[in-house]
Parts: sequence; C-alpha cells; structure tokens
Amino acid sequence: MQVVVEFLDYLENFSGLSYNTLRLYKRDLIDFSNFVRANLGEDFKIIDLNADNLECFSQEIRKSGASTAAVNRKLTAVHKMWNWLKENSLVSRDPFTQIVRDTQYRNKKAEILSEEEVDLLLSKVKNEAGENAEIEDCEQSDLRTDLLLELLYSCGLRVNELLALTIEDISFAEEIIFINRSSTSKSRLVPMIDSVKLLLEKYISDNNLKSVDRLFNISAREVYRTIQAKAEAAGIEKKISASILRNSFIKHMKTRGAHQVFLQDIMGQKNFARIE
Repeated sequence: MQVVVEFLDYLENFSGLSYNTLRLYKRDLIDFSNFVRANLGEDFKIIDLNADNLECFSQEIRKSGASTAAVNRKLTAVHKMWNWLKENSLVSRDPFTQIVRDTQYRNKKAEILSEEEVDLLLSKVKNEAGENAEIEDCEQSDLRTDLLLELLYSCGLRVNELLALTIEDISFAEEIIFINRSSTSKSRLVPMIDSVKLLLEKYISDNNLKSVDRLFNISAREVYRTIQAKAEAAGIEKKISASILRNSFIKHMKTRGAHQVFLQDIMGQKNFARIE
C-alpha cells in the first residue's frame, strides 16, 4: 500500500523514533499491507478501513501463533498511521474506537531505575550533608551527554520531544521548557530545575546556538547509544532507554508526594497505572 510507504518515510525522517522502534513499525505495517492485498484487494483504499477489517486483521495475526501483545502492537502501528492521516485531514472518523483489544502485557509494571542508579547515571555526587553537589566544571565531562540525560530524566522528556527542542522553546527567565504538541501528546510546559538550567546555559553558550537552532542534531539511535555508554561507564548493568528514565522520574516524583494532576500536566500523560 502506498500509504504505508509514505508513512514509513515520514517516521524515518521526522518522528525521532529509535532504530528498533522503527524496525518494529516497518514489520508490523508491512504485515498489515500484506493482509490488505490478500484479503481486501489491491484497490482497497485506506479511507474505507473499518472495525470489521481490523478484527479480521487481528484474527489473521492470532492464527499465525502471535501473542496477544504482538497483535496489539500491530494494531497500535496501524492506529499510529491512521492518526497521521487524521493530522493531515485525510480521514476524520476513527474505526479503532469500535474494536476491543484483549488484555495483555500493558498490565506489567514499567521498568524503572532506583534513585541511586539515577544519581550514578547523572554523575551526581553526594556531599557530606547528603545533598547533591552542584555542577562546578562541566568541561571535565561530556557536556552534551550530561544535558541529554538531565533533560530525559529531570524533565521527563520523550526522545522525539528531546530531538525537537529548539532554543526558542527554552525560557530561562520563567525557568520552563515548552514542549510542542505531537501525535502522542498535547503542548505543555515543563519546569526547569537548577541543574538543567546550568547545563543549558553552558551548552548554548559553548556551542554559540541561535534561537532557531535545535538543541541536539543527533538521531534517536545516537541518543540510545549515549545512554548505554554512560550507563556502562557508571557501572550500571542494565539496558536503559529514554522511556525507562522517564518512568523513573514519574515514579520518584510520585514517591515524593507529587500530585497526580501535576504529573499529568508536566508529563503529557494521563495514566500512570504501570508505574508503581
């Protein structure tokens, strides 16, 4: 299906998704495209997609021996493509609201890091009073890596939000970061803590960045590699992703008594049931 080709091209060039996520989307959407050709015909138009088609697609995947989690992941991939079509005013209705998905892996608890592991990752050293030592000499470390990790954890950013940040999105006077609306979340304001502010000021100054410049000109894959390299250097024997850092931030904020509504506002996320 041509729409699948165009959507995958969009994901590869503009979504900021990780390499592994893109690989899964590609495989799932190709499966959907093959299903359409085999069961609905070469001339099938995506705007005609309905709940019955989606249920047939689900049954086809189940017959192949796929798990409930795999079925739901494939439906999620197709739904993401549908939302992309809605954003471009090519469709208006949503057939996905008319289907019921089986209960599956989403009931699992989210992976999180302990606060001690986060301190190791962010290179935070405790002083004699038990408080985090302030940043004294950013030149002694990889400034970009430190800033990237702080934004992912201390601001709870998603990878695509991190990579989309421009200097215009940052207000030092109000100590907030503006996160633009995306296909998965609404626009929101995120508080800027002191450690993030200090790193941002030095990073912007050292790199002579202008207001329209993006903060990071790297790929999602490089973000993942950066996190893993820092984790290994810190002696953390876990595979850590940006989503794990985000989940860890939510968990630690909840533990400290942060109100649910406050978290929903700054995280752009309604449900934290998996993060316990």
